Amino acid sequence: MKMNHKVSNSPLSIIIGALFIVGGVMRFDIARDFWVAAVFVVIGAALIAWEVFDLESLTRKAKLPKKDYSNQKRELEETLKQQREAMREECENVYNPEAVMQAIREYFPNEDPQRIMVMLNEYGRESYHRERDRVQLGILILSKGDLQKLRANIDLACLDYRDVLMAAYYSPPE
Repeated sequence: MKMNHKVSNSPLSIIIGALFIVGGVMRFDIARDFWVAAVFVVIGAALIAWEVFDLESLTRKAKLPKKDYSNQKRELEETLKQQREAMREECENVYNPEAVMQAIREYFPNEDPQRIMVMLNEYGRESYHRERDRVQLGILILSKGDLQKLRANIDLACLDYRDVLMAAYYSPPE
């Protein structure tokens, strides 16, 4: 680190700094004033150093050029918006009442689809029942065409729909 010497604008601060140092050195003779003497010496040395060396330039905050991130932010926001829209479209395409009816016909070909739909609609009546179509599809996946499993999974979904979602979509296949 290079220190720039400057011509002192205030010789008074150098004189005061020297007096602090002299006062501190003189107090070194008395043992109980050792810390006071040390403080005097440090203050004096700091005042002299401040005047002799350009310490102000060392204490100033570095001014870095500001970068413009607005374009990157805009691009990220647009990408996020597109991803959200794609996810919304995917969910609408996959989890909808038509998909539930198609799954009913697939899993229960010998049963009345309206009867199965009435059973499935037991889930989705309450305000805390979330993702109705997705959960109903999960119930159908777990039932595998068995009416007893269908009833058990509807009851499970009414208690906590997350259990059905985990079992249907995130568990390893049997």
